[in-house]
Amino acid sequence: KKLIQTMPEIYEIDDDKESILESAEELKAQGNERFMKGHYDEARELYTKAIETLSTSSDCSVVTGKELLDLRDDHERKERQRVTEIRKQQQRMDMASKQSQSQSSDSDGNGNQGAKVDNEVKMVPFVPPKSDFPNELAIYHSNRSACMSKLLDISSKSESLTIEAGLSYDFVIDDCDIALLHKPGYVKALLRRMNAYEKMEKYEDALQDAREALVNETKSNTRKEIQNHISRLERLHREKMQKLQEETMGKLKDLGNSFLSNFGMSLDQFKAEKDPNTGSYNISFGK
Repeated sequence: KKLIQTMPEIYEIDDDKESILESAEELKAQGNERFMKGHYDEARELYTKAIETLSTSSDCSVVTGKELLDLRDDHERKERQRVTEIRKQQQRMDMASKQSQSQSSDSDGNGNQGAKVDNEVKMVPFVPPKSDFPNELAIYHSNRSACMSKLLDISSKSESLTIEAGLSYDFVIDDCDIALLHKPGYVKALLRRMNAYEKMEKYEDALQDAREALVNETKSNTRKEIQNHISRLERLHREKMQKLQEETMGKLKDLGNSFLSNFGMSLDQFKAEKDPNTGSYNISFGK
């Protein structure tokens, strides 16, 4: 057996697993080389082979990425059902307690406070099964997500480049999810998922990843870059919310005009004036 040191832990690995790990690491090194030269599709294939080397060996205790995501999704589905049922039960207990309190108050004029209901029921976080190579798999999946991001970015700017049918930023997010299940707080995976969310205009999710990355990053230069990401994403999120609000108001106005047209009127004939003293609005109608 041999001691293998990774950050932040040291674990023991037997000879068979050591050989498997060396094969996977060699594939990763080849993938890194192809990535640096801009051959992203070839790099993606090499990272995939590295993942498969660790995930399909009968000598290793490893759950595949898809199995890991399925386990997480199943756990979260069951937890949502559990929390929903507990909250419904608490609501019934709360109503029964209030009814009992009301009846007691009517009978003796004193009443009581009844049972207190805990409304802060939370989902139990998913804990992935133990893996022989969590750090390595986190890196391989994160690296593969970077390849897919590069391919998608290039294809959006070049009509001559064709990529695999069905490849989308959802695959990038899945790979980053797997990496983070293996290695929570992994900054590179958080930032790559952040980038994918931003491309999909899911700015709130991107912001959450950026803020978590900032918490876990210690290098000052990288922290500064992350803070710039956060500032940009906050601006994009505000702009998206403002646009959504304007579109919603426009639809409401169209709906109102459609109704008022039956009476020969429109919303443009109504004027809202804010009272500087009370802050309330006075609505006036003008022909």
